Amino acid sequence: MVKGRLRNLDIIKICAAFAICFHHYQQCFEVQFNSSILNNVLPLLGFFVELFFMISGFFAARTYKSQQDFKCQYLKKFLRLYPYALITVIVTAVIMALHYAIFGEFIFGNHYSVPGIITSFLMVNQGWVIEYAPALNNPIWYICVLLWFYLLYYIIEHIFTNRGESRIAKLLIYSIIAIIGGIGWRFGFSVPFLYISDCRGYATFFIGVILYEIINNINIKSINYIRLLSLGIVLMMACVLIINRNFNWYVCVYIICPSIIIMSITLPQVESKNIEAVCESTFQLYLWHVPCFYVFQFVLDLGHLDFIHSIFSIVLTVSICFVVSVLVYFYIDVPISEFITKKMRRNLV
Repeated sequence: MVKGRLRNLDIIKICAAFAICFHHYQQCFEVQFNSSILNNVLPLLGFFVELFFMISGFFAARTYKSQQDFKCQYLKKFLRLYPYALITVIVTAVIMALHYAIFGEFIFGNHYSVPGIITSFLMVNQGWVIEYAPALNNPIWYICVLLWFYLLYYIIEHIFTNRGESRIAKLLIYSIIAIIGGIGWRFGFSVPFLYISDCRGYATFFIGVILYEIINNINIKSINYIRLLSLGIVLMMACVLIINRNFNWYVCVYIICPSIIIMSITLPQVESKNIEAVCESTFQLYLWHVPCFYVFQFVLDLGHLDFIHSIFSIVLTVSICFVVSVLVYFYIDVPISEFITKKMRRNLV
């Protein structure tokens, strides 16, 4: 298993974050281009969330410490996600309230209920007991579901560690969860903890966990064969998608995404440390791009401006979102993280 920072996965996360931004731009502004290829491809970029889930599962397994209290580990994850997502929800609520006060409607025609607003602040509006969509900042649905997955993962690991069960039995449980996710996606489950948002994550997050467990316990020679196989699968699937232009969620989840992760891990890692700095900002880019779109639309509405959307406008707007995310990372994310770290160290002492 590769030690140290997996910078190739950093690059994958950067690409995935920008792809999701492009998708949400078209979704929020309801943009239609003259190119049928663009109109068909941009909506599919939203499924890069599946890749995010899988990478999150991989790193959950990689950073898990069986000797450490699982409640403490979950608290760290919670504090890494919740405060930053909450800030974007508050900002979005202010923007929406101002827009409603001036124009009598919410931006992009969204509608919010009181329970939906409350659950948005609590990060339980999707994937938990009752779903209220959309959230005030819609991308936080991923955070809501991810918080549940981390909790479930740590509980399973805690149980198996205490009982001394075999690794095979644990992998079997994760495989069953991943299969249930695929079945739930197919039949459109809509029950507590088995909503579509859950199923998308069950099938990907826990495959990420399985990938780590497998890769971490095989020899170097086998990794080389797996790398070549993964590269071949990715190239073959890319050709099939380009030729047929048909998207299959199951092919993406069970074949393409795992192959991309395996290939990025087993190939020599990129040496540039600048990638780390860019990657650290992608979490904020994911959280802040839609609030930035809201501000953009608010300005257009205030000025009664007509705006012609184009590839250039998408690239420019997303670039501005990235600049905002970098500023947020250095001036909000880093200070809050340092404050939380100091507080936790004092409590442990």
